[in-house]
Amino acid sequence: MNSSQPKLTRREVQICELLAGDLCDKEISQRLRISENTTNSHLRRIFKKLGVRSRTGAAVWFVTRSGDWRETRTRRNVFA
Repeated sequence: MNSSQPKLTRREVQICELLAGDLCDKEISQRLRISENTTNSHLRRIFKKLGVRSRTGAAVWFVTRSGDWRETRTRRNVFA
């Protein structure tokens, strides 16, 4: 992401990657070993930073603006 885009934390990027992979909150929580409440808190912050109102909006924003997100996902092994 370039400097004109909102700054997402590493965890927020991980959550966006999982959103783009069509995982639900429970699955995201399990993959990242965090509570669903924590996942929901991250999502609210992501929505605010990106100026979107939904999971779909965040996923679309992430996929269209983050470059090759599938390469990033594979490199960091987020889905392992």
